[in-house]
Amino acid sequence: MMKNLIFICFFGLLALQVSAQEVGNVYDLNSYKYIILDTMNYGSKIRASSDELRTVRNCFLKKKFRVYMQGDDLSKTPGDFKTDSCIILECKIEYTSDKNNLFERATITLINCIGEIVYENTDNSTFGGSVGALENAFEPIMKMKYEYDSNRKIN
Repeated sequence: MMKNLIFICFFGLLALQVSAQEVGNVYDLNSYKYIILDTMNYGSKIRASSDELRTVRNCFLKKKFRVYMQGDDLSKTPGDFKTDSCIILECKIEYTSDKNNLFERATITLINCIGEIVYENTDNSTFGGSVGALENAFEPIMKMKYEYDSNRKIN
């Protein structure tokens, strides 16, 4: 009984530490104002479905990021978008699934102007398909407090 309690406490603390590290990494997103959604890769499928794109776009819009899709006409973007590429994050999403297609795994990667990974999270969906996996992978971003801070710059 005592061993079980210690075991549960140990893994509970470990889970809290991992969760705090994820949120800590997400905190640095306050330096960024714009997201460019890049091509989503899913095995041989290169283009994402409209549901997948809508899910990604809506998650970022809910957090008050300004979102552009790869291929959008960027000539009509605000001035700071054109003059300061370091307030823009590139969002890449990659899907994988097991050989039986019982679950989907989505990996979200946000990359800054110097090619550093600012945020990366992988999550699974057992029955929710690719949209469910995306929603799971976005969960830490949705929990964060985001407010663009023009005084914060990347190191």
